[in-house]
Amino acid sequence: MTHAFGLVLALGLSQTPAQVEAIRKLEKEAHELQRAGRYADAEKPLQAAIDLWRKYRGPDDVEVLNDTADLAVAKRRKGDPVAAAALLEKVVEGFSRCKDPDAPQIKQRALNNLAAAYKYAGQPKKAQATWEAVLEALRGAT
Repeated sequence: MTHAFGLVLALGLSQTPAQVEAIRKLEKEAHELQRAGRYADAEKPLQAAIDLWRKYRGPDDVEVLNDTADLAVAKRRKGDPVAAAALLEKVVEGFSRCKDPDAPQIKQRALNNLAAAYKYAGQPKKAQATWEAVLEALRGAT
C-alpha cells in the first residue's frame, strides 16, 4: 500500500464530494456572518459543519479543529470569552494529536486566540503565559 493511499484510507472515504461541498457551504455562510458582525448567527452553521466533519473524519481532524477554533472566536466576539477559552483549550489539545502537516502552524493561531479569550475572560496571567508560549514557539521556528 502506498503512503498516499494509506492516508486516504486513514482520512476515511465515507464523505462524498457533495457532502464536502455542503460542509464548505456551511463554513462559508458562517464566515460571511462573522464578517458582518453577526457572531451569534455564525455559531449554528459552524456547529453543523463541526458535527459533520467529526462524523466523517473523527474528533482530531484538522477540519474539526479549525472550525471549532472559528466557533470559539465567534463566541468570544459575541461576548462569551469563557466559553471561547474552554473550546480553544480543547482545540489546542486536539492539534497536539492531529496528524495533519499544517497542525503545528494552525495550533499557534489557536493558542493566540486562546490568549485573547483569556484576556477578555479576565484571566490576564493565563493570557500572558499563553502569549509567551506562542512567542517562544515562534522563536524556535526560525
